[in-house]
Amino acid sequence: MSRPLNAPVLIRTLSALLLAIPLLYLLLAGSPGLLFLLVVPVAALLVHEWHRLREPPLGREDSLRRFLPLLFGVLLILVSGVPKVGWLAALPSLPLSLSCMLLLLFFFAEGVWHYQPGRSALEDICRRYFGVLYCALPLALLLDVRQGVQGGVLICFLLLIIWATDVGAFFAGRRWGERKLAPLISPGKTLAGFWGGVVLASLTGGILSFLLSLFEQPFPYDWPAATLLGAVLSVVGQVGDLAESLLKREAGVKDSGHLIPGHGGMLDRLDSLLFAAPVYYLFLWMQPLSATPGALFLGG
Repeated sequence: MSRPLNAPVLIRTLSALLLAIPLLYLLLAGSPGLLFLLVVPVAALLVHEWHRLREPPLGREDSLRRFLPLLFGVLLILVSGVPKVGWLAALPSLPLSLSCMLLLLFFFAEGVWHYQPGRSALEDICRRYFGVLYCALPLALLLDVRQGVQGGVLICFLLLIIWATDVGAFFAGRRWGERKLAPLISPGKTLAGFWGGVVLASLTGGILSFLLSLFEQPFPYDWPAATLLGAVLSVVGQVGDLAESLLKREAGVKDSGHLIPGHGGMLDRLDSLLFAAPVYYLFLWMQPLSATPGALFLGG
């Protein structure tokens, strides 16, 4: 039996619309430089929430000392996606693989500097390294997509697939949700919600591809392939949602933060995107419209 919409649902919907409309406009009408300036504070908020979830309880001064290297790590990853436009062209741009290696060396050096007997230095290094990659690497890949042909449209496609998954999962779960998907991790998620998200995301992918071809806009997939891609990205995104639920479950909190009314923190809002973006990037890199994989629709 379906359940009526309540005030928290309406707040969640309004919050999503207020965020989605300017973001879509920025992607379609703004420059890659504007997107980079938006992504930097977003990544900083993500890693801040990761820091609060995964770091042991510390005093204010120690917590700030532990957070600043994470922020430096985020910037180190994001410089790999700096668009070469305007004043941003003066900023250094490192290959992503080199940024990841330098980040690992940085956290090893930090672990040596702050080593304390009785505390696992390797566990600490791995936790911090993984946190920065988890929060920043997918956004760096999206920055690269934005610099390619129709980059704004390609990112909008991914975002609409993620949002369609959320909508489909929400309404299918409310209408038919009885059997739980992962009760030990996220009791509110159901199998009906999972499949509802996949179905609506698939339909969204096919419709978007058809509309783009109708208006003669370049897009790397026809509607059958885009339908399948929508299903794949939906599944991966929902795995990302469960992964973030696992982090919160282990931290003993309901939300990663309280930044967005009805949505919780930034990690709560972008958990699916952080998993789906690398898979989407891989599909674009492998797309067959160019003799060199990734050369046509990616910036790098």
